[in-house]
Amino acid sequence: MATHIEIGKITPTKHIEAADQATNPPTPQVEFEFPFPIFGAEDLDVYVDGVLTTNGFTIAFLQDETSFNNGGRVTFDVGLVAGTIVTLARRLDIVRVTDFQESGEFRAKVINDQLDYLTAALQQVADDQSRSVQMPITYNGTPALQLPTPGTNQALLWDEQGNSFVNGPTANEIENAQTYSIDAKASKDAAELAATTAKAAAGSGPYTRVAVLTTGTHTLTISDSRTYYILDVAGGDITINLPLIGADEGTTFGFQRSGSVNAITVVPNGTDQINGAVANYSINDDSEVVQFIADDNTPDNWIATIQSQTKADENFTTKTGSTLALTDKAKAYDVAFVAGFDGQMTAENLVVQTYGELVMPRSGSFTGEAGYIDVASTGSSVGVDILKNGVSIYSTTPNFPAASNAIAAGILKTDGTQNFASGDRITFKVHTIGSATPGQGVRFTVQGVLV
Repeated sequence: MATHIEIGKITPTKHIEAADQATNPPTPQVEFEFPFPIFGAEDLDVYVDGVLTTNGFTIAFLQDETSFNNGGRVTFDVGLVAGTIVTLARRLDIVRVTDFQESGEFRAKVINDQLDYLTAALQQVADDQSRSVQMPITYNGTPALQLPTPGTNQALLWDEQGNSFVNGPTANEIENAQTYSIDAKASKDAAELAATTAKAAAGSGPYTRVAVLTTGTHTLTISDSRTYYILDVAGGDITINLPLIGADEGTTFGFQRSGSVNAITVVPNGTDQINGAVANYSINDDSEVVQFIADDNTPDNWIATIQSQTKADENFTTKTGSTLALTDKAKAYDVAFVAGFDGQMTAENLVVQTYGELVMPRSGSFTGEAGYIDVASTGSSVGVDILKNGVSIYSTTPNFPAASNAIAAGILKTDGTQNFASGDRITFKVHTIGSATPGQGVRFTVQGVLV
């Protein structure tokens, strides 16, 4: 052990940030002093930016000293650039270095040296303890502070009772949770903005309430009519099941898409149609608003129209360059007729005659028909026809087969007769009524499209 030294009240660790020396030109710092005593050069650990270093430097007493009683100096062979952190720490082997013999010599220097070493060792332990996780001195509990078996990339948590440590979520799970939280907030903000816009629309339009629907399947009822729905697809696909129209003509829903990913599918109920087809309807574009209105004509049909959109919808518009044009589905021009009803719309026997005429105010083309008969004929079919300026538009006319309420489609001519112009006269006729008993109550719609 070195010459007797004094162990004062001091922390045996020193952190020093390197700075350029005041020379011309400035030079990197090479000397770093420590203020605490050590018993020998081997008792000093030297760290450079957190890395233990064992060479490239020398340790010496402070100037004009003969021991490390007042600390010492570390001199590096190569100066350290400004900002480098040098840590100098006294690290003793915790050992007993003396042994007193029974009735042997009992010298003060030996005792003092041993007590100095023990005191320095205790300072080292106290310094180490000050850097550890500790319960506050005022805490009165008795938690189990043993650590669990280490888990790869797992966080360390208190258990639900706060009594012991447990392994928590992984770094990936924490990162994913943060991502989900950010996405959820963005989705919430978008939905709130959409809801604000929708409420403004609801106050001046056909809607009385606003609701937000998220991922999953949602079945609407007639009582939900006049609701403006914000469809938030950030979390996944949304399916909307429409109610059966029945006799509830005018039932109205508004749908506004919020989000640019995942699908929105609107599904009709039973044989109900959407825009004349028994098929699902997709709402594809972010911020697209579609209004659905129930029409209890035969067959029952949801009229879906886009109220606003950010991009062209293939069902209603096509876009070429900067030109936006309506598709045929958006230019529907259907004409309805009835036959076999009295003045109170009570079904009665059909007769062979003309049941309706009109003059077309616009130009277009007939594309098909839809129909229903309340009481089917027996023996033979009920045949109907549409004439333009006295000439049938069909090469094979449509009919209601005997004992059937459904219509059998006709075959339209393709020689131009199926087209109409402003001023053309259109006539609806029944030309066969059944051979055993006549049918009753025909509803017939000829489908057209504007040009």
